[in-house]
Amino acid sequence: MAAHKMTFTWEDAQKISGDLLFDIYGDHSDRNWARIVWKSMERRGLADFATPEEKHRALLRLITLAVICQEFCYIAWKEGEYPPLVDWADGMGMDPALVARITGGSFAPPLELDKDEEDLVYEEALKKAVEHLRPDLFRQMADMFGGKTFLFASLWKMGQNGYPDTRPENDPAAVREWDQWRNEELLGNEAEFAETVTGVINEVDPEKAETFDWVDAGMPAVWW
Repeated sequence: MAAHKMTFTWEDAQKISGDLLFDIYGDHSDRNWARIVWKSMERRGLADFATPEEKHRALLRLITLAVICQEFCYIAWKEGEYPPLVDWADGMGMDPALVARITGGSFAPPLELDKDEEDLVYEEALKKAVEHLRPDLFRQMADMFGGKTFLFASLWKMGQNGYPDTRPENDPAAVREWDQWRNEELLGNEAEFAETVTGVINEVDPEKAETFDWVDAGMPAVWW
């Protein structure tokens, strides 16, 4: 009998991670951007799981998404920071052995290692898992947003407080846009999304060009 499939939803993610993964700016704009992406992941079946290992794969996708957010903000505005992978994984109750299995390995650090040394071994396993999942996550996000240009624009908009918690007032266009992104209606609708990011795409500056080049190259690892 096949195992019963469940979904690791955004609401589940918030219960176990809170602001642990997405709180670069303190205004929840990055968390709200991640919510849009993760809801699309759910619809694509990429958050489904039937075994503990599959659940860990979903958790690692979430961590990979957080790493990408940090990297983008670092390249664009020097605001992101080196991801504390072990703290994130521990905070989410992850099992090092299941993390290692994602890439076909095992987690068996020598017994003589102290906690700090063991954490370094665990960090390497987490890095390896993130890099294993990164290419497909990039492809999925580019497809969600209708191409690499719109994916870049969505992230740039995130850094400009483009996804606030509070619904705007007295600006019908802003209210409509807020309602659309909050309900994930922008994803999959290239014309609507293009309308919201025209300014981002048309205004060129050196920081934006460098960051776009990184996105265009497939969002390669920045710190390792």
